[in-house]
Amino acid sequence: MDEVGTAIAQQDYDTRELDAEPGDLLTVEREHAGWWWAHDAHGRSGWIPARSIELIQET
Repeated sequence: MDEVGTAIAQQDYDTRELDAEPGDLLTVEREHAGWWWAHDAHGRSGWIPARSIELIQET
């Protein structure tokens, strides 16, 4: 289904990805299409694939 035409953005979207190393602690904000918008301890932010992180259950 190759549709061509005009579209209206429904939300803000930034294509920036966040580099992370195993063990990095991230703060996640929102999920979209299998990606999380996250912030690291150095103040950097960007998208990271959901398959690359493990969510921590806060008690």
